[in-house]
Amino acid sequence: MAVYTDVTTDDLTEFLNHYEIGELRSYKGIAEGVENSNFLLQTSAGSFILTLYEKRVAEKDLPFFLALMEHLAARGITCPQPVKNKKGGMLGKIAGRPAALVTFLDGLWIRRPNAGHCAAVGDALAGFIGGLLAQGMESFEAACAGVWIHAACGAAFGPGLISEDLPGLAPKVLADLLMAR
Repeated sequence: MAVYTDVTTDDLTEFLNHYEIGELRSYKGIAEGVENSNFLLQTSAGSFILTLYEKRVAEKDLPFFLALMEHLAARGITCPQPVKNKKGGMLGKIAGRPAALVTFLDGLWIRRPNAGHCAAVGDALAGFIGGLLAQGMESFEAACAGVWIHAACGAAFGPGLISEDLPGLAPKVLADLLMAR
């Protein structure tokens, strides 16, 4: 289960007062996931995901990943957009945890991935991460960047991406990232 820190309605309402996303209609914990507490929020303005970052994530690393989501989305990569609060910030605190609100993406996930799915993802990620490590990137950053590059390639290609498509997509995704620096 991916709800390690519970959120009360009062705490959530207070947190959401710092955002312009309408009135809270409902919320529920999301069971999928392994590291953070995630909630699906329904407001009068739409659906959002609230993530409470648990102890395994360093708070100082969060702005990078939120900015990366914003960067990728600005370049046409389908990914959640961080929702800025009324002061322009992307991080807040709720229930003693750093928290971020992002847009909700409709879609489906493979409910029963098989060994072939896992092997293909693992092979592609290992290639990206190994390449970044070989260039001197720290292991945590390489792992995170590898996952984002893989996801960006998937978003750029769309449904049906296979590992053989990655060599043609990765250079474009990386070039777009570097151009924005």
